[in-house]
Amino acid sequence: MIRRFFTNPAVRLALRLVLVLRAATLIIAAWGGIVHPAQIDWARQPVFNVIGETITAQGAAYAFVEPWFRWDTGWYAFIAHDGYATNIDSIIFPPLYPTLMRGLAPIFGGDYIVSGLVISTVALFFALVFLFKIVAADENERIARWAVIALALYPASFFLLAAYTESLFLALMLGAWWMV
Repeated sequence: MIRRFFTNPAVRLALRLVLVLRAATLIIAAWGGIVHPAQIDWARQPVFNVIGETITAQGAAYAFVEPWFRWDTGWYAFIAHDGYATNIDSIIFPPLYPTLMRGLAPIFGGDYIVSGLVISTVALFFALVFLFKIVAADENERIARWAVIALALYPASFFLLAAYTESLFLALMLGAWWMV
């Protein structure tokens, strides 16, 4: 059954793309953080005051994780760590992603950002598999392959690999569409 899963063309293509893109984005983020370190005054960012508690990666691993702690990722980490009650501004963020972050964080040593990156990576994998299957059912595998590659390489798809809800939403939406 496992062999059949990995011989599926949708799975093979999605797995290759996601692994290459995840490795590339981690390397680029770490390189960017080293070449141009962030000039963030964490004391003036009340939502981001949990950085020391939500990122537990140390040493070289920290360089790969810390650059992702920006914008909405900070909010999701904050909600996963402290919940909604401590900051009224957090109510605009949906609960599924922070709940998954909180649930997976213990597996990754309490690192909420790593758990968010893993959620986004796995969700993107399934989104690409479902997209392939949907397009292949309507057209053919060649067109499905190009549709998946086009989505994965589209510049805005960078956000599908960040610790944001977009890849989870896309995977759930395409999965529901495929099931219909």
